[in-house]
Amino acid sequence: MVVLSQAELDRLTKQSVDPKPQGPVRRAGSNAHMTDDELVNKIESRNENGKPTYLLRLEYKERLKRR
Repeated sequence: MVVLSQAELDRLTKQSVDPKPQGPVRRAGSNAHMTDDELVNKIESRNENGKPTYLLRLEYKERLKRR
């Protein structure tokens, strides 16, 4: 089980291909249905495949705020 933490978010952000994305965010909160484990796994998978993770990391940050 993954425990959400700022340190984990920082680690995932460093791996991301888009640490400072350009343009507006249009789908924030669209990943709210995922469990914490699913969210982290999806971020890691997208990092490994070179795909953007900004919205997923935004969801992660929002969950940290609510804890």
